[in-house]
Amino acid sequence: MRKLLMQAVLITGLMFTAMQVLAAPAVDSMSDMEVREYAIKFSDVIEMIQQQKLCQDADIQCLRAECERNGISYDDKAAVQRRLVIMVGRLY
Repeated sequence: MRKLLMQAVLITGLMFTAMQVLAAPAVDSMSDMEVREYAIKFSDVIEMIQQQKLCQDADIQCLRAECERNGISYDDKAAVQRRLVIMVGRLY
């Protein structure tokens, strides 16, 4: 029974993580508010990875895996930065 329960929890966790990553909208179709919130979450995850020393800065595969585990896509980094620059540019 315990083994079955552990398998169910593992499968549920993996499905939740996969759905969270797949359900994340493309940065280009996000509103400015959504991009800002996504950037804050992205920043928090990167800071957590650095504080806990989970990955080396040059280990992109590790960074990508940790980001996905936290519900964000490392591949969105450039798009988020680009949108933030545009948003800041509009202020000035």
